[in-house]
Formats: sequence, C-alpha cells, structure tokens
Amino acid sequence: MVIGKISYEDKARIETFREVGFGYRTTVAKFPEKGWKLCSVKAMYKRVDERGSATERKPGSGRPKTARTEEIGRCCTTSPNIKLIEYN
Repeated sequence: MVIGKISYEDKARIETFREVGFGYRTTVAKFPEKGWKLCSVKAMYKRVDERGSATERKPGSGRPKTARTEEIGRCCTTSPNIKLIEYN
C-alpha cells in the first residue's frame, strides 16, 4: 500500500461522498486500498463544508506570481524595523 498525496480525482470523489451524506469513516472504509487517513478525509469534508469544494483553492492562497523590486524596496524603507542589507 502506497500512502501519498490525495489526487485531484480522489478529492472529487471525497467531495461527492460528502454531498451525498456519507460520514468520513464510511468514506475511508469504502476505499481501504487508498490508504487514506481519517484526519485527511475529515479535513476534505471540512473544506467542502466551508468552501463548497475540496478541489478548488482558497482565493488569494499561495505564493504571488511576481514580486517587484520597487514594491519590496518601498515596503522595507517605510518600516522602521526592517533594515536593507546590501551585498557587494
């Protein structure tokens, strides 16, 4: 049995079981070959309840696509606690 990251298809499957009304223990029991942990399925159920989907990311989550040096410099110069270190 290989335990790893829950795939997109598995998240969609877990979401469907939540919408049908199965409990997380039932979902884990139906797929013993997947090796899902109870806390992982419980977290997916919580995502479905809070956001409406287990597969979609929360808006604004993750690393920003770009970081402009002007924005970084402006941020650092306005904060008195942050000092810029120059490397030669």
